[in-house]
Amino acid sequence: MPFTAAGVYLGFVAPPAFFFLLLTVMLVSYLLVVEGMKQWFFRHFATE
Repeated sequence: MPFTAAGVYLGFVAPPAFFFLLLTVMLVSYLLVVEGMKQWFFRHFATE
């Protein structure tokens, strides 16, 4: 929204670059944890 004309009109500002770095690190960490838990779950509770 800060990059649109409406955002400029409303006084929004773009977040700093560090925010996007932190967001990327948190997103990748979350995806790795979820994938690890999914693999652990199916390894221990999968019915054959």
